[in-house]
Amino acid sequence: MLMYSLDALNWFQAGCIVMTRNPLESYSSASVLVRGGDLLLLSRTSQGDKNQHDTNLVTLHRVKQFRTLALDLTMDMPDATRLPKEGKACPR
Repeated sequence: MLMYSLDALNWFQAGCIVMTRNPLESYSSASVLVRGGDLLLLSRTSQGDKNQHDTNLVTLHRVKQFRTLALDLTMDMPDATRLPKEGKACPR
């Protein structure tokens, strides 16, 4: 799963990079590299073997423009230049 966070405490799913329906296949020990706007992922992969632990392949996956998968979670904050000056009451 591709996850993202604004504060490193609350995490959100952006999408699934790779998956299989075969319970004896797996993708593990990923290494990632950001290349331009893309995310490259190198994975130890078990396909067509006797279990998901014994990997027999190394596979490369690319997520094009991966940053576009994240929702904009930033809050609209008032511009500091529009805050009330000292001595003036805040509008209610």
